[in-house]
Amino acid sequence: MLMELHEKKQCTPPAKRAKRCFKATKADYPELCGFISDFVSGYTSDRKTLNDIEISVDEIFSNIQYYSSADESKPTDICLELSCSDGVLSLVFADNGVPFNPLEKAKPSLAENRKNKVIGGFGIFMVRNLMDEVSYQYDNKNILSIKKKL
Repeated sequence: MLMELHEKKQCTPPAKRAKRCFKATKADYPELCGFISDFVSGYTSDRKTLNDIEISVDEIFSNIQYYSSADESKPTDICLELSCSDGVLSLVFADNGVPFNPLEKAKPSLAENRKNKVIGGFGIFMVRNLMDEVSYQYDNKNILSIKKKL
């Protein structure tokens, strides 16, 4: 969804910012992707960068959607703040779900997953490898920040 972007521009001060909230549902995912695409299209059209962002957003959204709510009938709210400054794109995901720091998860083992026939566990590992910076904090909500140099 993020691939439909055009010419590259550099992030120059003053930094552009955008913020919007969504429900962590399959129905809201395309809208979230469109919001990101509209923002990012002003800064890059580099395929590798766009792929890295798209994969990371998909993993983060999926984790919030499937694991953040103690009550499955009530979807978690996600507020996403985007900014670009000094050639660095920042995406900050804030959700009101169950407190959880995904960066505390141990590095997954492909051999162990195969041996025990476990599916998954590589999402945050991929995000950490695709993004230039990943951080987490809890301040009455989960706040996961990712940054990518453009």
